[in-house]
Amino acid sequence: MKKAYSFEPIGFVKRPGAELEADWSDLSSDSVICVDPRYRDALDGLLEFSHILVFFVFDRREGTALKIRPEEREDMPEVGIFCTNSFMRPAPLGVTMVKITSIEGTEITVNGLDALDGTPVIDIKPYCGFYYETKDYKIPAWLEKLWAE
Repeated sequence: MKKAYSFEPIGFVKRPGAELEADWSDLSSDSVICVDPRYRDALDGLLEFSHILVFFVFDRREGTALKIRPEEREDMPEVGIFCTNSFMRPAPLGVTMVKITSIEGTEITVNGLDALDGTPVIDIKPYCGFYYETKDYKIPAWLEKLWAE
């Protein structure tokens, strides 16, 4: 029962200097989400939220993988792609929670978006906290090690 889906971008990422690659550990960097003007009214009230979830397409990825070593490090275990945020996944979708810095017209300036310049944005959702977040979670030891570094 396979069904194909297609989505039209609602905008794109503007991040000068990150056309081909970016330092993903630099989550303090600013990016601008340029929303198509026809969706201007959809932004009303968004500045009342501090954070949003940005859904985007890994449009420049080549190939996929079912297993990888996180951050391509030999000291990390080989894990399934769904255990990572790698762009090598079967569906080339990314999502990142970012802090809104400002909104001017149809441009949303955000902090911490791990997407390249020109990346298509598929959707934006407000981060509401109470139902996206849980206090009862666990993560694997290898991820704790990565975060500690």
